[in-house]
Amino acid sequence: MVSVLFVCLGNICRSPAGEAVLKGIVAKKAGADASSFHIDSCGTGGGNPNWYGAGGWSYHEGDAADSRMTKEAKKRGYVMTSRSRPLNQQDIDEFDYIICMEDKNKAAVLEARRPGAVYRAETSPSRRSP
Repeated sequence: MVSVLFVCLGNICRSPAGEAVLKGIVAKKAGADASSFHIDSCGTGGGNPNWYGAGGWSYHEGDAADSRMTKEAKKRGYVMTSRSRPLNQQDIDEFDYIICMEDKNKAAVLEARRPGAVYRAETSPSRRSP
């Protein structure tokens, strides 16, 4: 099984959209093999500085995706049904690919990982606006 996790700040716009788009592509292209993919999304606390610590929490935890994002996804044929949740250590340990929607998300994921742990990391050039 291939597992892919999309990460943004609050898990109510960008990462659920990434999840929905990839699920749609996999369903269309992989057909019966789509069940060999685990695709999910989460957030880095929505701005709460202690989101990954003991007793930490996320501002948007349990919320549905933003209604504007859901509407735009639907126009394009994608369904967004996920509920916001924060990234956890199990995610970091178990997902094959963690796709961060921006550099700040990547920094937060790296900060939240288990101290001293070694993870395989691949980076690609950041997309920057002119």
